[in-house]
Amino acid sequence: MQQNLQIHNYVLIVLILIEETHSKWKSGEITAVMFMKILELKKNTFYKIMKEYEEEK
Repeated sequence: MQQNLQIHNYVLIVLILIEETHSKWKSGEITAVMFMKILELKKNTFYKIMKEYEEEK
């Protein structure tokens, strides 16, 4: 139960960070590398998540 809560909290934090930072990345204020570091994601995972995010948006 504790581990499920930790995973759920991590996902929520990542979603909040994406919401706050996505427009800065798209406008060129930050680079994709900076965005990946903020989210602590590897390149493949980052672009997969960004594709899903933009399709849902």
